Amino acid sequence: MSSHRIVLAALSTLALVANAHLAHAGDDPGDLRGAYTALRDGGCDVSKLGSPLAARVLRNVPYALGGKVFKSPELTRVFGQDGGWYAPTTSKDPTLSAADRACVRALTTHEQKLRKKQKKIPANIELAVTADRAVMLQMIQTVSTDFPQVRTRVDRDGAQTEYTLSFETPPGEYESAVVFTCNLPTSEVKKKVPDWSKISCTMMTAG
Repeated sequence: MSSHRIVLAALSTLALVANAHLAHAGDDPGDLRGAYTALRDGGCDVSKLGSPLAARVLRNVPYALGGKVFKSPELTRVFGQDGGWYAPTTSKDPTLSAADRACVRALTTHEQKLRKKQKKIPANIELAVTADRAVMLQMIQTVSTDFPQVRTRVDRDGAQTEYTLSFETPPGEYESAVVFTCNLPTSEVKKKVPDWSKISCTMMTAG
């Protein structure tokens, strides 16, 4: 691992403010329902989608539209943030259209392929990052298969726990990365069901 990447992974939120490519989770890049609909109606070409987390969220959008109650708290939260359309009413899978079924299959296959090729993302990092709607939208829009390498880390600094997930290009002359950082009070991390309203996330692109 090069010194450049070590520094990149360790950058604090304060230092990132000076970078013009910093985006906050509070910035609204759209909605998940719209991102899925555009993908499906455009033929569901998943070939450039570079994050298994993004593929997972997208393949669950039609189930959320059908009112499915998710067992995963991060999915419940991320869809609950998405403009007020998510109304969980049933534990059963809703009936999907042929187009939705085909797109869900494509996304599921692609997600599995990415998880096999990339470094395993620890469950606590996946949960923390997936729980933030704006981060997931940014991930869908910015992380392509041009970023096949994944690095993760968890840092605890007193009252805060920081989760970092970085998608990177292979080492070479023109290295670049998309880095997602989420902070949650350590007191919440220790709870069985954290208060996800207290999470704060940022995204940075480099290179």
